[in-house]
Amino acid sequence: MKKTKKTLVVPLHRELVTVLSNLERTDRGDKFVLPGMAGKGSGGKHGLSEGFKRIVRRAGLDLQTVQGGGRRKISRRTFHALRHSFTSALANAGVPPEVRMKLTGHATESIHQAYTHHETETLRAALAKVPGLSCFELETNHV
Repeated sequence: MKKTKKTLVVPLHRELVTVLSNLERTDRGDKFVLPGMAGKGSGGKHGLSEGFKRIVRRAGLDLQTVQGGGRRKISRRTFHALRHSFTSALANAGVPPEVRMKLTGHATESIHQAYTHHETETLRAALAKVPGLSCFELETNHV
């Protein structure tokens, strides 16, 4: 399933390459890492999102469901949340925004910013880089 018409080339993390290398080797295009989820749409009761939730529950993890707007309940641990986690992990590791955008496929900075969540420690480290006030020359304007 494609969300956009553009094709992205994204390198795989070395640990994922190791895991995938240990799976059954085949050149057939009909073999999938998660065959039960292949070909499903993203929404609906039988879509990828609900399928991912079932996997999370079977793994014994809390979906962290909270009350959304109106009657809707929102789960914080979803397949879509992985995009937020990936983008944020890259940002907190100091990867520049333009590289993160290439890896995530975000077309605009505004969309990308919505997926980027900086950890408090990252913000503290950035603030620690600001020199002390004694290095600034204070100017006074007399009118």
